[in-house]
Amino acid sequence: HVAIGLSAGDPVTDKTEIFEEAIQFAKRLCCIARKDQVVISSLVRDNYKREGVENLS
Repeated sequence: HVAIGLSAGDPVTDKTEIFEEAIQFAKRLCCIARKDQVVISSLVRDNYKREGVENLS
């Protein structure tokens, strides 16, 4: 079984690593995901909606 957290963000911030903030947020989303579940950030959801994808279940 797998639990996935999916986030998006700016590649370069004031942090030391590339995508560090997005990766850390994805890790936190992973912690709240249940088995066989994908949890996405609001930014990822909004990006899908902007592309016309409405059903994310």
